[in-house]
Amino acid sequence: MGWSKGSMIMTEIIENFVETISDDEYRAEAYSALIDIFEDHDCDTLHECLEIDEVFDDVFHEKHPDEDAIEEESLEDWDDQSGGSF
Repeated sequence: MGWSKGSMIMTEIIENFVETISDDEYRAEAYSALIDIFEDHDCDTLHECLEIDEVFDDVFHEKHPDEDAIEEESLEDWDDQSGGSF
């Protein structure tokens, strides 16, 4: 399996967890373990899973505090190169 599908798989997991696990702390622990497992196996697309569940977002940002800065820099670079903006 190529990891281009990693974020698709995690999205399905997140959607299932939101529907079936009401305890935020339990979801956070599960997300933390899953993020580690996916990333240990070179999945680097989990940022694509943000904005589905705030609990996942919090865990992801806790593990990757600089992710927002990287995304913001990428958008600024794109804007500079393209001469336009969103």
